[in-house]
Amino acid sequence: MYNELREAIATRINELRFEKVHLRPYIESDRIREEVLDRAIDELTWVLNLLTEMEESM
Repeated sequence: MYNELREAIATRINELRFEKVHLRPYIESDRIREEVLDRAIDELTWVLNLLTEMEESM
């Protein structure tokens, strides 16, 4: 179960990173979107690390 969840989260992180790469830094709405994507990536990375720790402690 943890493995499937970890894979889903990792996939979503990669999708968000791909989306971030295609933003244009000179457009204000894209700069705001980049901040939102950074926060989402950070949160999902935290969850992924937490799942990994939980799985290792079992």
